[in-house]
Amino acid sequence: MQKTSQQIKILNAFMRGKHLTFNSARDISGSNYPLKRISELKQDGIPIKDEWIENTNQARYKKYWIDKEDIKQ
Repeated sequence: MQKTSQQIKILNAFMRGKHLTFNSARDISGSNYPLKRISELKQDGIPIKDEWIENTNQARYKKYWIDKEDIKQ
């Protein structure tokens, strides 16, 4: 499947070793639905990992990344 410009922006951030949250992915991609773009990348076989994070205010959010060994130079 051909990638959208929003997907490409998110993928490029991952390829630079960035860890993204909803807010950072939204800011990078300009998408109102960045988690959908990440989901689409996963469906295309990109090995995106995720983890739930709980901050000091008891708020939970997910962090997304690609492991360094999965990034092909």
